[in-house]
Amino acid sequence: MGADLSALQTSLEKPGRHQLSLSIEDVDQQANIPITAIVGAQSGPTLLVLNGIHGSEHSPIVASQRLATTLEPEIISGKIIFVHIANMSAYLGRTVYTSPADGKNLNRLFPGNSSGTLSARIAFLLTDQLYQLADAVLDMHSGDGNEDLNPIWVGYYAQAGNPDVIARSNALAMAFGFEHIVAFQWELTDRADAIWAGSAAVALGISSIDVMAKIRRERFVHEYLRDFNATRAAERAGYKCPHVQGSRLLIHPKVKELIDSESSKLTESLRLSGEDVVRRLEVEATSTSNSAAVRVRALEILGRHLGIFATKKVTSSSIDFVFADL
Repeated sequence: MGADLSALQTSLEKPGRHQLSLSIEDVDQQANIPITAIVGAQSGPTLLVLNGIHGSEHSPIVASQRLATTLEPEIISGKIIFVHIANMSAYLGRTVYTSPADGKNLNRLFPGNSSGTLSARIAFLLTDQLYQLADAVLDMHSGDGNEDLNPIWVGYYAQAGNPDVIARSNALAMAFGFEHIVAFQWELTDRADAIWAGSAAVALGISSIDVMAKIRRERFVHEYLRDFNATRAAERAGYKCPHVQGSRLLIHPKVKELIDSESSKLTESLRLSGEDVVRRLEVEATSTSNSAAVRVRALEILGRHLGIFATKKVTSSSIDFVFADL
C-alpha cells in the first residue's frame, strides 16, 4: 500500500492526467482501488471524488470514468482525484450495500481500522491517507441496485464540524446545482461517530457533500436511440431483468417524454441545410480520390438541383417517364 500511495503523491506533483491503482489487503483477501488524478496547469485546491462506496451504484462509477478521460488538465486550477471504485469486491460481486469479502457495509465503517476486515481497511485507507490530500470531498452515490431513486439530491452536514467547514460544505452543495438540498442534522461529537464517508471528512475539518443521483433511465434512453430495441437498451443500461424492464420503461411517462426530447435533438443535429448539401456535393464532384462514376453522379445531382439540365417529359400510354437530357 505504501508504494502505491507514494506513486500517487508523486503524480500529484506533475501536471497532467495520471492513472494508477492502490492495493489493499487483509490476512487472506486483496482489492485494488483504481484512481485517476488530474493535476491542473494552474495551482489551486484539491478535490477528492469518491465513487463505488457501494458496488452496485453504477451511475457515478461510469460518470467518473467518462469525466476523468475527457477533462483536460489545461483548464483546471488545482487537482482532482477520482476514486473510481472504492469497493471493488462489492462491485465485482454485484452485491447491494455490503461486500461479499466480509459482509460489511463500507459506508458504516468509517473512519476505518488498519487491522480490521477488508472493508474496514479500505475505510481506513481513504480516511487516513487520501482525505489528507484533499481540501474537499464529494461522496457520490446513485441509489443501490434495489432502489429507484427519486428525487435526486445533494446533502451536507449542517450541524457537524466548525462553522467554516459547515459554510464551505453548504457552498459546495449550492454550487452542485441540484434542486433538492438536504441539510443533515447529525452532530458528530466524536470522530468515531463519523461512520459515513462524507462525515469522516467533516470530522477531519474537510468540507464534504453527499450526492445522490441516478442516471439509469437517461442511460436507457441513450441506448434505446441507438437501435430502438428496448430489451437490449435495458441490458446495456444495467437493468437486472431487461426483457421485463425494457417494455415497462417504454410506457413510463417520464421516459417517453425523454425519448421524444432526445429524438428531436438528434433529428435537429443531423439536419443539413440546402447549402450544406451543395457544398458536400461539390467536394465529391471535384475530389480526385473519388472514381469517375462517383464524380459524374455528384455532378448530375448538382445539375438537377441547380436546374442546369433541361428536363423532358415523355408520355407513353398512361405511364410517365422523367429523365434528364444529358
